[in-house]
Parts: sequence; C-alpha cells; structure tokens
Amino acid sequence: MQTEAWTSEEENRPAPSSMIGVRLILAAFWRARALGLTYVGLCVFLMLLYIGLVRQPVYEAAAIIGPVPNSASSAPQGAAAALAGLAGVASDDSSGATFSKFTRVLTSTRLAARLERDHGAMKMLIGGWNPDEQRWEPPSGVAAWTTGLVKSVLGMPAWTEPTVEDLAAKLSTMVSVNPAAGSDPLQLRAQFYSVTVESRDRQMAARLLGWILQAADSLVREDQMIRTEGRIAYLTKTLNSTNDVALRDYLNQVMVGQEQTLMTLKADQHFAFDLVDPPSVPTRTVGFSNLTLLVLAVLFGFLIVVALMFLELQERMDAHFRTGKDPLADPFPNPIHQAIGSARRLFGGKP
Repeated sequence: MQTEAWTSEEENRPAPSSMIGVRLILAAFWRARALGLTYVGLCVFLMLLYIGLVRQPVYEAAAIIGPVPNSASSAPQGAAAALAGLAGVASDDSSGATFSKFTRVLTSTRLAARLERDHGAMKMLIGGWNPDEQRWEPPSGVAAWTTGLVKSVLGMPAWTEPTVEDLAAKLSTMVSVNPAAGSDPLQLRAQFYSVTVESRDRQMAARLLGWILQAADSLVREDQMIRTEGRIAYLTKTLNSTNDVALRDYLNQVMVGQEQTLMTLKADQHFAFDLVDPPSVPTRTVGFSNLTLLVLAVLFGFLIVVALMFLELQERMDAHFRTGKDPLADPFPNPIHQAIGSARRLFGGKP
C-alpha cells in the first residue's frame, strides 16, 4: 500500500520545469548576478571590438529615375503602315523598352568595361593595385594565405589579375535597382526606380553613381544611334528606288520620325532615362548605429544568461524533487572567479 501511494504521489507531482515560478526565477537571477554581468559584459566587449576594429562605415548614394516621357510620333497607321512593313521598315521601340534596357545595362559587363575605360574604376574598387610600380599584386597576410590554401585543396584556380568580369561582379554587389517608394507597380510607364550605390567612401559613392548612370545612358544612346543612322540610310536608299506614291509618302513620314529620334539622341542630356532626383548621399551610414549594436549586444547577452539560468534551475529542481535540497542553496558559478582560479592553476599557483 505504501509503495502504491508513493507511486501515485510521484505520478501526480508536477514536472520540475512547471515548478519554476517567477519568484524563484527572480531570486535565482539575483543570486547569479555575477554570471549575468559577466556574459552581458563579454558580449558588449566583443561588440566594442567589432565596432572599433572591424566595422567600417558604409554610405549609400541614391538617385530616382524613370522612363523618358513619350514624344509625339509622326508615323502613320493603316494601309501605309502595312506597305512599310512589306518594305522592311519597322517602327521605333517604345520609351519603356529603352528604359528597361537601360536598367539592365546598369549592372552589365559592358558598363564595367566603360567605367574602366573612362575612369579606371577597377583600380579604385578592387584592391591590389600598386600605383608606384603600376602593377597588380596578389593579396598578402594570413587570410590571403588561408584562402589560397583552400583553393589549392579544392582545385580552384589561384589568384589572377582582376578582369572586367571581376569589376562587373564587384559592381553587382554595390549597385541596386529597386522600385522607388510610392510607385505603383501596375503603372509600368509611370514606374520610378531608385538606383543606389554603396561604398565606404561617401564622395566615391556619389561619383560612382553618376558615372554609372552616365555610362549606361551612353551605351544605350550609342546602340540607338547606330540603329537610327542605319534606318535613315535604308530609308534614303528605298525612297530613291521606289515610285509607289503611298509607300513614298509613308517612308517620308517615317524619315521624319527617325530624324526626330536622331535629334533626341544628339540634343537631350539623358536619352534612356528621366532623372527625377539626382544622386545624393546622406551623412548617415547604412545599417544599425553603434548605439543600436551595443543595445543588441546587451540583449543577446541577457538571452544567453536566461538560457543558462533556465537549464541550471531545471537541474536544481530535479535534484530538489529527488533529495529535497533547496535549489538556491548552492551559489551559482562565478565566471570571473573560475577564470582567476584556472589562471592560477595554469601558472602553478594555488586555485
């Protein structure tokens, strides 16, 4: 009977974790304040080292752009357009297609090659250039040696001088094109985009964004210039070789449209995009502030202490139900005392 009663009592007893009440937790935290302060202080110290030695400020230059508003087209429709199609004359692309191409060029290898040709961007953005000896040098140091060892083990190619493809890959990590805040994604022709460039140098961020926009516009402009001049030459040749009155009338009107495009290519400051807001760089860096990082370090240290306290209390509550020992009878471990004792034992002193 006594065994059955004891078994019934054990089965009806709450689980140890459910017996850890608020008062016990608060008392345990007070008893383990040295443990908590140590872990929180360690997290703050590591964060201070990161802020002081590792973290570098990153600035973001931004510009708002959009498609160029459509100009009035002089191309006719109907039967004359059908005749022009038979003659091999196609109408111009819309401004939306031109703008879409422009946004693609912003992160292309062609753009990287143009930036390298006009501004020497590779030497500014990729480390390893020795200006005194005018040559590229492989990276040095423990990190570079470790990276080279890993590459050799994995069969990856060793270090080589950077190429335009490397510059394009670098730019792809620095440049972002996203719909601007407040834009309606359903209104494609009225869609505006924010082009941003991140750099550790605030002035470089603004210059680089201006170079990118100018270079991409130049590339699209040059492509369109070649097409337009080719179409004008074709139209001139076709007009000189046809006597069809309706076709000649249409080709003359198409010629006017191509001349309008040529005027836009030669006269407009920006051909492929409309600059809504020029590049600007706020004085505030990207990411969390130093104060926010310190607060996050304190919270992370506190979470570590909570997790350790919960595990320690759970073990002590298990022992309490087995032996009846007060869970707060023994002091909580003091990391500082433990570290001092370990140091004394290491150097031959008394613990």
